[in-house]
Amino acid sequence: MRESHQPVDLLEDRHAETSAEWLRQHPGVEVISRDRSKDYQRGATDGAPQAQQVIDRWHLLKNLREAIERLLSHTEISEEGSKQNSLAISPRQKRTSGERTHAEASRNRRLALYNEVVALSRAGGTIQGIAKQLQISRQTVRKFVQAPCFSRISAGATYEERH
Repeated sequence: MRESHQPVDLLEDRHAETSAEWLRQHPGVEVISRDRSKDYQRGATDGAPQAQQVIDRWHLLKNLREAIERLLSHTEISEEGSKQNSLAISPRQKRTSGERTHAEASRNRRLALYNEVVALSRAGGTIQGIAKQLQISRQTVRKFVQAPCFSRISAGATYEERH
């Protein structure tokens, strides 16, 4: 039978015996596209044991969606369980002075790198050349060169400042 990418027939019901009988009346079936139904599986196995059974795109995506939903429903933390769970999400706490110092030092290093990239670019450096010279990614160089000012790319900038 040729691949037509169209339904070949519509069965009266979902019983294994019905699909097995149809397959016996149509020998030579090589591929059977079916859903997860155990009845269809039995019917295909009994009626055309030589045929390869596959899942169609729609059922594949449906199965994937259901698996993701099951995964997500098992990972939700109930309010009661979150009190006992050491990984529970808590309201954001203020940063310690050490964390603030570390963040400020990181920002200053990034600002110095930004100023160096911009200076090299203004001096005629290419994105690839600057990236190689400073041993940073071309993407970072491109982002620094295209930004109108450092505050638009700094980690501390708000969403509105960056966009």
